[in-house]
Amino acid sequence: MLLVRKLMLFVGFLGMLVAAGAAAAPAPELDALFQRTNGWIGADADYSIPLSSSVTLWLFGDTVIGQVRDGKRVNATMVNNSIALLPGGGSPRFFYRTNAAGKPASVFQPVDDTNSFFWPWDGVRTDRGLFVFLMQVRHTADKSVWGFKVFATALAFVPNPDAPPQDWKITFRTVPFKPFGWAVLKDAGYVYIYGSNRKRGGSFVARASENSLDDFGQWRFYENGHWGENELDATPIFTEAPPEGTVRWLPDLHRFAAIYSPDIFGDIVMRTSESPVGPWNDRRVVYHCDEGKLSRAFYCYAGKMHPELSRPGELVVTYAVNSNEFSDLFSDARIYWPRFVRLKLP
Repeated sequence: MLLVRKLMLFVGFLGMLVAAGAAAAPAPELDALFQRTNGWIGADADYSIPLSSSVTLWLFGDTVIGQVRDGKRVNATMVNNSIALLPGGGSPRFFYRTNAAGKPASVFQPVDDTNSFFWPWDGVRTDRGLFVFLMQVRHTADKSVWGFKVFATALAFVPNPDAPPQDWKITFRTVPFKPFGWAVLKDAGYVYIYGSNRKRGGSFVARASENSLDDFGQWRFYENGHWGENELDATPIFTEAPPEGTVRWLPDLHRFAAIYSPDIFGDIVMRTSESPVGPWNDRRVVYHCDEGKLSRAFYCYAGKMHPELSRPGELVVTYAVNSNEFSDLFSDARIYWPRFVRLKLP
């Protein structure tokens, strides 16, 4: 009887491992799609937004432009954001702007504040066009890689997202509620906007109709089972406050899912719910990246999902690998690419 109990405990332990993400594996064939040796040669953030049934927009944060030679990034410079268009079954077409001097420049740029820049959050395609939430950031006196401060959120609107990116007509509005926009979900005529606030203790959600996303007076905030008008009365949907991530509907699970990295120590976690507002189940680790073993300076973050790339019965997830030593981004081209994982769904 004791042996049977031990065996049952062991089987249960194996089940916990599977639930915790043992059924996930790297996808090097997808990594290769985004690894180039000239031009766009690395970035983080890695959000994806379907523009149509055949084209997906990818949003990137800090982006390195240059060349990869002998495992290093050379003749390289960095811009604060870039994009790519990924056709179904094709290769991504990367895009960034150039300034008056012909040098690389970001796609999204503040209009009236040259001392700040944008990092992308999530976005959504609606009947009116493309909306993208952006963190507005300034550098601080801290000279480390952590020397920045997010001080505002902007909502970019592109009425012509099917045009070539160089012809996009982009306008910006400051979001009066912050920080909302790390994940965006379109469902049943509404757009749900997810935000985090560590001081208030967790993640929150607002919503607006698809046609009113940029009418901030129409936003409503989830508060203990109903929708209220006051942002400060919103109640947390879960206790963690990820800086970025994704929330999507997963047909294979018949549930909504949230994928994010809770910190920079390598775990990617998932929560699921029958509703965009919850209740959300307890998080479970679905993957742990090992690149931190390559160097004490390396860390992993920015876990996100990409259902549009996923095959039936699986979920494609990405994460980013960065370094506490800024020079590593140039001296070691093994890091700072989108890293892909295929997660088997139950």
